[in-house]
Amino acid sequence: MNKKVWIIVFAIFVFAFVLRTLFLKDLSLTFEYDQARDAYVSQQIAGGDLKVLGPPASTPGLYHGVFYYYILAPAYLLGHGSPVVAAYWIAFLNSLTVFVVFYLAYLLTKKNLLASFLAAILFAVSFEASQYATWLSNPTTSVLTVPLFYLGLWLWVKEKRNYAPIIVAVGLGLSIQSEIFLAYHLVPLAIWLWISRKNITKKQLLTFALSLLAVLSTMILAEIKFGFK
Repeated sequence: MNKKVWIIVFAIFVFAFVLRTLFLKDLSLTFEYDQARDAYVSQQIAGGDLKVLGPPASTPGLYHGVFYYYILAPAYLLGHGSPVVAAYWIAFLNSLTVFVVFYLAYLLTKKNLLASFLAAILFAVSFEASQYATWLSNPTTSVLTVPLFYLGLWLWVKEKRNYAPIIVAVGLGLSIQSEIFLAYHLVPLAIWLWISRKNITKKQLLTFALSLLAVLSTMILAEIKFGFK
């Protein structure tokens, strides 16, 4: 793809970001108990008090990953505790999904640029995606990580890229960190790997497994530290 294509995609990204942050200047932001808790913990991390336990899930004794706290920490540090700055930061990450959606559509449609641009634009103007963009809650980051997981999966099973298992592991691992119930994406992963088993090497599986363990290591450490509750 030439530079003009990426310039257009970048323009769609900018449009998505502007759309998502349009009302932040008017302090149009939900900030309740969960957001206050996350802000407090993230600022502790920014101050050097590192954590391994993430936000609690609705099921007693179950916790999401700590990834979200670390994502928020730089924004709260630079914004001196301002949740508006944190919302701008989360909206930026959400808008980056434009690039992932564009490239995934590009591969799925066998390099059809029109369809790829349309996919990116639809995500940019999506009401649901834009609402998630400034929602300061741990599932928010999965808007980026889940498409990244499927992009990696396509690169692995269809494009046969050797580095793809790492992308799959990062996308899946960070999705589970964001929202523990997103582990259900292991099901389509298992199905696709079974279908493509003749083209999947043991080295690729080992790379994926080790990468996934690395990404989920804080969740594993939290379970060990707190007695597998």
